[in-house]
Amino acid sequence: MKKAIYILLFTAHLNGYAQTWNSVTSGVNDNAWSLSVYNAELYVGGMFDSVAGIPCNKMAKWNGITWSTIPNVPGGDNISAFEPFNGELYMGRGNPPFIHRWDGASWSFAGSGLNSVAIDMIEFNAELYAGGLFTTAGGIPANHIAKWNGTSWSNVGAGMNDDVLTFAVYNGELYAGGRFDTIGVSVRHRIAKWNGSSWIGLGAGITGGQVNSMAVYNGELYVGGDGLARGFLGR
Repeated sequence: MKKAIYILLFTAHLNGYAQTWNSVTSGVNDNAWSLSVYNAELYVGGMFDSVAGIPCNKMAKWNGITWSTIPNVPGGDNISAFEPFNGELYMGRGNPPFIHRWDGASWSFAGSGLNSVAIDMIEFNAELYAGGLFTTAGGIPANHIAKWNGTSWSNVGAGMNDDVLTFAVYNGELYAGGRFDTIGVSVRHRIAKWNGSSWIGLGAGITGGQVNSMAVYNGELYVGGDGLARGFLGR
């Protein structure tokens, strides 16, 4: 039997007290992996096949009051990532072509797509960057990272030798983290930054494990992941 996974809402009252968590109705019936705001609604994707008791294809949206499903969601595998770009919502999914886009009314492809799963996506310098398990994008070599300008795919330097799992934009540069330890012929342990033309290492990087998530807070970049069976959080 699947265990119900509840989506929670954290409410902070204006007086700073009585901060509480609240369920978002009965939520979804399996893992929710990705959240994104598009057209003033919250989109949720993951492994689930029902939301608030309504059948759905691993994807649903919340308008602040009620849940609704999205029609004709392509593919049947799990949804790994969302990112709004150029007025559309891009979806990473575990079915070829592994990436789709939604304009609020219908679905379309992003070129010929990727050859494997996109784990994370982010907009940077007016282009959509995707990172994941793939090695080609739009039929061209793109080792675990590629960018889409709305019309075509291109690679981002030489790409990585292993999976890209997370992105962040910090001080006007794109940061990528994951399982990789080289970019082209350069050693780049688990994390590197892209200035728009080349990849730059961050000191010795992070040895062991992988970088799973990044976020900017109070002018610093925070990195979360795991190494040697224990978690780390650094900045």
